[in-house]
Amino acid sequence: AWFSCSGVFRPIESGSKLVFCLVAMFLLDARLAALAVTPLPIMLYVLYRLRNSLREALADQQAAISETNDMLEATFSGIRIVKAFTAEEAQSRELGSVLGRRAGVQLRVRRLFAAVQTVDTVARRRGQLVVVGAGGFLEADVHARRLVVEGAVVGDIQPVELLEVAATGQIKGDIRARG
Repeated sequence: AWFSCSGVFRPIESGSKLVFCLVAMFLLDARLAALAVTPLPIMLYVLYRLRNSLREALADQQAAISETNDMLEATFSGIRIVKAFTAEEAQSRELGSVLGRRAGVQLRVRRLFAAVQTVDTVARRRGQLVVVGAGGFLEADVHARRLVVEGAVVGDIQPVELLEVAATGQIKGDIRARG
């Protein structure tokens, strides 16, 4: 019973967090919030398309696996008939055809998973902005696209595009620039 409630309340909880964060962002700085929200429709469209393609590809993969299993089961259960009518060559061609279709489906699934990983990696790399506010403290190695330090950072940092250190900012660690 608890899992059915969980299925009901998780979307409500997630939705309320999203609404709260959006309201807070717009109250703090409406222009910055609008800029941050702008890519969301594009990202949602891409993820929706990938999700549907993955769903279809995984269904095709399941069908291909079932077809392979059916073919092998029929062959093994009827091996005496195949041997009696010397149908090994035809059976071998049929198995090759089934395995060829299955390999194509498997390749499609792998390509889609690679596309999902690529989209995820690009989104994480393009959207990185780390801000350590005045009075803030961060103890970690930081690899970010942009880094703004107004507080204290203890650890190695590697900004990709921009490192901005305010007068109040302190860094204790190595700074590595890409070159």
